[in-house]
Amino acid sequence: MLKKITIITAIIFLVSFLGVVIIFPLGIKTTFGNVEQLLETTNITPKKIEIPSNITTLDIDFNNFYYFAGHILAKQSPDDTAYIEIFNENTYSSTQNEITVNYIDETTAKIGMEEVYGKLKFNKEMINKTIVKELQNYPDAILYIPTRMNLKTDYIGYFDNLYFNNKEELLQEERTKEEEEKILEQAERIRNQQLEEEERILERAEEIIEQRQMEQDYQGMMEQDY
Repeated sequence: MLKKITIITAIIFLVSFLGVVIIFPLGIKTTFGNVEQLLETTNITPKKIEIPSNITTLDIDFNNFYYFAGHILAKQSPDDTAYIEIFNENTYSSTQNEITVNYIDETTAKIGMEEVYGKLKFNKEMINKTIVKELQNYPDAILYIPTRMNLKTDYIGYFDNLYFNNKEELLQEERTKEEEEKILEQAERIRNQQLEEEERILERAEEIIEQRQMEQDYQGMMEQDY
């Protein structure tokens, strides 16, 4: 009986194994075929936001961390216009964050990032575009900056490969800040060293006073004995 059960179990295992061996390559082939078809049929067409020509200053703030995540790229504009190409329209990224352009005055535009709430609605098109966007490594957006433009930013290094009107001024401000930080660090180190030296002197003074007091007490005891 036990031998019969063993044989049946072995047969079931063999059939299951052969099924996996046969079906797995077909599944892989089907999956890759679906992805290939998805890449061919799904287009990521950027939405373009043009900055008016009267704007001469871009105040850029993508909430600090966003620069370094690689979601937003900065490139040199091929002409005299400033504009943004947004690639995350109708993707999962667009349900989390949204690029905004607000005009502060006649010459200044503030470009930023705002969190989006209550916009998470999945559908087939969104899923397909999200997959293609990630597989083809699209950014969320590209900001094109012309040479005539002035920038306001806390991260001048992010725009180091670009040319713009007040670049040297911002670089000088950055160098000045770095020099000031070094001076402040040196001053703090000197203060700490002074405090340590003062503490050492005070401790030594206490030891001297205590030692002299002990010597005086001993001398007094000796005089009493005589």
